[in-house]
Amino acid sequence: MGTLYTRLSSITGEMSPESIEHHIARVMLEHIHQLNNISIGAMADLCSVSKSTISKFVKQLKQKHTVEGKEKFT
Repeated sequence: MGTLYTRLSSITGEMSPESIEHHIARVMLEHIHQLNNISIGAMADLCSVSKSTISKFVKQLKQKHTVEGKEKFT
């Protein structure tokens, strides 16, 4: 979980607070200990974005840091 936390924290520091990536990373950080049990659909609801947006965000994380899981976050 440490690598995921580090990457999400990095995104919140690097991206504009108005960006969707910043928002998703912040919400994921707020729920970091629940990510193993949250589906992409549930995270989309929490972030008020589409499942596609969450899927793309997770895919970017996986490409950069080999985060495992498509339907779950870790």
